[in-house]
Order: sequence, then C-alpha cells, then structure tokens
Amino acid sequence: DSLFLQKGNCFFATARDTIFHSNYYVDPGSKNIVLLADGLRSDTLYTATCLYARDSLARTLDSARNSAKIRLKRIAEKDIPPTTVSRTEPSRVAASDFLPGQPIRLYYNQPVSADTMKFRISINEDSVGVVVKQVDAIQLEITSDPPFSTDSRVRLFQIEKDSIADTLTQRMLTQFNTISRLKLASLKGEIPGGDAQTIVVLRETTASRTGRSIRTLGREWRAECDDSGFFEIKNLPSGTYQFMYFKDLNGDGRLNSGSIFPLQEGEPWFATEEELILPPGDDNVLNMLLKLSP
Repeated sequence: DSLFLQKGNCFFATARDTIFHSNYYVDPGSKNIVLLADGLRSDTLYTATCLYARDSLARTLDSARNSAKIRLKRIAEKDIPPTTVSRTEPSRVAASDFLPGQPIRLYYNQPVSADTMKFRISINEDSVGVVVKQVDAIQLEITSDPPFSTDSRVRLFQIEKDSIADTLTQRMLTQFNTISRLKLASLKGEIPGGDAQTIVVLRETTASRTGRSIRTLGREWRAECDDSGFFEIKNLPSGTYQFMYFKDLNGDGRLNSGSIFPLQEGEPWFATEEELILPPGDDNVLNMLLKLSP
C-alpha cells in the first residue's frame, strides 16, 4: 500500500543523478500503480530503489515479500492522446440518490493539473463556488461551496477556451439529483464493552439484479466510539446494511488479523449474521433494530 504513494520513497539513481517520481496514479484498466518520472535519459543504467513498503495489514515487508516488478515505458510527445474524462462519480447517467457531503470524482485518461482547469457548479440553476482537490495525477475531487444539500439538482461544467474564436465555452460533465430528505436516515447506539478504540463499520448491501438471493456490498460508513462505546452516524440512505465493529488496538483505523512474524495477535471484532434494516428518520437506535451479542 505504501510502496509508491509516498513521494521520496522510490527513485531512480545513477552515480551522478537521483530522479524521484513526480506523480502517480492507479491505472483504471489493470489497477497497477503508475509512476511518472521526468528527466530519465536514454542509454543510461539506473538503479530503481524503494526505501520501505508495508502490506495491507501495516506489516513491514520482509525478505520473502519485498520485491516488485517495474516496467519502463517511454511516451513520445506525438503518442500522447487528447485529454478526456474517462469516468465520473456519480456517472453521466443522471443519478437520483447522491448523498450530501460527498465529492464529485473525475477520472481522466492521462495526467492533468487542477491548477490549469476551471469548473462551474450549478445547484437548482444557481451557480455556486467550486473547490477542486487533486487526488492523484488523473483523479480530481470537486465539491461546492456551500455544500450540496438534499433535494437538489446539481450540474458540473468544465470551462474551456476556444483558441480559434478566443471565447470561453462550457461543457457539462455530469448531472445528478441529491437524495430526498425523506429517504435519509441516521443510526446511534452503544457497543457492549466499547470504548474510544472501538470502530463501527456499516456496509450497504444490495440485492443481485438477476433476482437471486445474492447480496453484494456497496458503500461503507465508519464511526469512532467515545469512551462509553457510544457512536452516531448521520446522513445515511435508508436500506439494508451489514453491521460490524472492532477494537482498533494499534490505531491504524483498520481491522488487523495479526501475524506470525512479527508475532502479533489479531484485533477483536464482531459482525452480526442478520442484516440491519435501517428505516428513514433521525431516531434510529441500534438496540431497537438489531439484537447484539457482546
């Protein structure tokens, strides 16, 4: 997880030069991490070095698991395709249940710079402020100021300059409706034996489109408990959820199953067998919806 994402961790070196990667992104097709490095010279032998790496359980990789394959590809200027949006979240097909507080995500077909791009957001036909965050080389997060509220129609435009006519044009990237306030829910409760190390996890479940009794996991929500084990999660869509909680003993925010070397016990956790059915409203209490075992 940490091998390529930390700038300064991986670099290419000769006896005279050290070149760090300038950016990275996750390739949408292969899910491989792609490093971007400028200034590498032809006919030059480089040593590729990464200083450290940890796996998904936060374990430092040992000698049996510390290798990675790197393929070098030079991209000529003439081979660089036009920059286009390859995917949006929510999708370009009009969504009707987008939650307030969630950013719009844009995925491009090649690296872009948020500093060179301009956007406009309209909420119910009124323009609002735009906040753009660069997540990685090909992914942007866009939010509005003020944030989206419920029962709103949102449209996102990219402002582009027509170099021939020397005018500004706007191209709509996506449009969607935020969830109705009548479909929003919240959940609060107290975990038996819980404390400030306890983390509650809700995973939305949906039925298979084939009509079979197969359910798949969707969006995830988390909440940290207070010293008494109390938690509260707001702005949830009503529906069915998988419910679990665990003690985050090492403070990394993830459920760790332990390891043999170094010897480390797994963190205690509990998951209910039955699904939690969450009705709309702000007065949902856990022990009224689901019978828990400590």
